[in-house]
Amino acid sequence: MTERTIQNHLWEHLRMRGHDLVCPGYTPIHWWECDMFSVTKSGFMVEHEIKISRGDFRHDAKKQKEFGTYGTGFKNSNKHDKLLLADENGPSRFFYVVPADLVKVEEVPEWAGLIYAHDLMNWPHKEYRREGLSFSMEKDAPRLHSVKVAPKVIDHVRGIFYWRFWNERRRQK
Repeated sequence: MTERTIQNHLWEHLRMRGHDLVCPGYTPIHWWECDMFSVTKSGFMVEHEIKISRGDFRHDAKKQKEFGTYGTGFKNSNKHDKLLLADENGPSRFFYVVPADLVKVEEVPEWAGLIYAHDLMNWPHKEYRREGLSFSMEKDAPRLHSVKVAPKVIDHVRGIFYWRFWNERRRQK
């Protein structure tokens, strides 16, 4: 199971559950890159961070980023600290998405949810085996803040999709 496989199936899963806009690998302004960025019908940002190994999950707590601040140069920030403080530049809800049983619920920070990706080819009952993934919510993510995504951000994400589409078409000729 790869990050890309999870992204592909998660896109469909989120669209079926009412997310209006779902974009892999998007970086909102003053935030970190989201493995899967989405906007709910209500207008809230949700981030899904995909981890495919325990080491990758443990390393996530160390994510730092320098942000330019007007007149003061750069400020070094830790993503987990920003999520704990419910920074309004970040998601309204944050989930880890991992292969089933990779991470236990107790290991997930209080500000995060946990979703298991189940590989349907490995299910114990042969009659249910098929290609693809299913998802189960092991821990729901709390609402971190109630700030909706600005329309200009939604327009920017749509523009990203537009350019990704045409660049891919040019690449494939």
